[in-house]
Amino acid sequence: MRPDPLVALIMGVMALALCAVPIEGQRDELRASSPADADAFRLGAFRASERYRDPALASLDGYRSVGPDFPGMGRHWLQFSALMNGELDPDRPALLCYVEIDGRPTLVNVAYGMALRGGREPPPVAGLPLDPWHEHRGSVEDEMLQPHGQDGGGHSGVGESGPRVVMFHVWTIPNPAGSFAQHNWALPFLRAGLPSPDEPSEFAARFVGLGTEAGLRYQLEVVGVLFPEHVLDEARSQVEDAAEAAARWIGADRSREAVDSVELRQLAEAWRALGTALVGLAPDEQIGGTIMRLHGLGPPGARENGAAFPP
Repeated sequence: MRPDPLVALIMGVMALALCAVPIEGQRDELRASSPADADAFRLGAFRASERYRDPALASLDGYRSVGPDFPGMGRHWLQFSALMNGELDPDRPALLCYVEIDGRPTLVNVAYGMALRGGREPPPVAGLPLDPWHEHRGSVEDEMLQPHGQDGGGHSGVGESGPRVVMFHVWTIPNPAGSFAQHNWALPFLRAGLPSPDEPSEFAARFVGLGTEAGLRYQLEVVGVLFPEHVLDEARSQVEDAAEAAARWIGADRSREAVDSVELRQLAEAWRALGTALVGLAPDEQIGGTIMRLHGLGPPGARENGAAFPP
């Protein structure tokens, strides 16, 4: 997968800014606390969902689409100046996330964030869950290859490391994991036109997502990042076969009122089965371990059949 040129530009400019400029003294050390509380950010998110119903309106206010359409978050639209000004403003989210539901783009969450120099922590926000922040410091490919099963923040203990971007999400549609969780695994079901389970699992949701155009495209991008040319076609074929199975399941299930726990387990097993097939194509332990983490197959470096990876 070729990196998104806009993402590359933003990351490059941000890196230069973080390394060369102290971000206005890091806004007086980010002040003692945020001037707003969690309720203010909830209201700000819902105002944004009204103001930016149409991505074209977001574009007029300086937001630009960046990166892929993530299965549990949507497509990110970034306002670079809001990210870099060192403040948190409920009426000025740094990111808007859109998902196509019922044939139209729908703003499903916003994210508030800031760029931090090494050794700095984000300001506390009254009323937020413990450590709602997560961080970004790598490339878009790095983000795609991270498992997202645990949403408990992600910035703790790294304040002394290098420059990074920290943010928290506020969901404007129901999220079984909570309003401030990073991911919403109901989204693949909603994209597919299905009712969301009360407790959708990440792995079941990822398999359902394969049956939609956005989910298949995302997974093909993932294997494009991971696999070398000599096995890439076979890896893509495995993904496409799984996507056909997911699409058939979606088509057969549209008349159902809900997805029960037995079906969720079966869907999760189908996702793991795809992972097992992809691990069998992995040319080395590193790629195999990444696939195993993404598909919930066990610790890195392990294979269910005990066989070694090819040299």
